[in-house]
Formats: sequence, structure tokens, C-alpha cells
Amino acid sequence: MIFLEDARQNLHSAEKAFKRYEYAVSLVNANMALELALKALLDRLGISYKRKDGKGYLHDVSELIPEAYRRLEPKLEDYDKDNIRKELARAATLHKMLTSISNICKYGFKSFAQATEIFVSYFLEDCYQVILRRVDNYISLIERLLNKL
Repeated sequence: MIFLEDARQNLHSAEKAFKRYEYAVSLVNANMALELALKALLDRLGISYKRKDGKGYLHDVSELIPEAYRRLEPKLEDYDKDNIRKELARAATLHKMLTSISNICKYGFKSFAQATEIFVSYFLEDCYQVILRRVDNYISLIERLLNKL
């Protein structure tokens, strides 16, 4: 479960960066934490996240999560199925959003000077604590699911 350990470390780094007001660094680490947790689930379920061109691996694995749920569903209790389906869908959605935002944090906007700083301050300062809490919750959910498999 090395991916989960790495996910927790990235989440811890995200929390530390947030406390230092390094919002962009924090968001990139939070997204990496979620990515690693989702990849741990995909690995356990035997779902490949290799790029179609064979050159490396996908970073945004959100499109693979519905297949993960399909493989996971027969192993779940009936009372758990709907909740886990919704939570995995939310985790995939958050991962897709964070991947896009992480790219802005890492590379900025090509045509706007200082747009990254403006974006980060307006967007991340307002909603970042919620993002960190959600990523932590999804890592815990995936950890519980992996322990059931």
C-alpha cells in the first residue's frame, strides 16, 4: 500500500504548505495525494492507467473511476453501494478539477501576467480548507475499500 502511504505524505505536505500560505504548492500536493490514493484503488482492481500512446502513465485518472466502481460493486454490501458510488464520483470530480487547477498553479496562464497569483489568492484562500478535508476523506475511504478487498 505504498501509494496510500505516499498519498498521506503528500496530504501532510499540502497541509504544511497551506499553513505557510503557499496555496499553489499546497494544491499541487493535495491533488497528488488524491491521485495516488485513486491509483492505489485502480492497482488493486487491476485497472491500468497507462497512457494510450504507451508513453508513461495518466495523471488524471478520474475517467477510470466508473470502471473501478463496477469492479468493486459486487464486493460491497448492498447498504454501502449507493454511498460509495457517490463518494467515488465526487472523488473523481474533485481530482479532475484539481488536476486542471494544479496545471494553472504550476504553469500559470500564458497570456496574463501575474494571473496565477490572482487566481490562487481568490480561489484557493476561500475554499482550500474544504479541499484538504475532502482529499483526506477520500484517502480514508479508499483505504477502507482496499482493506475490504
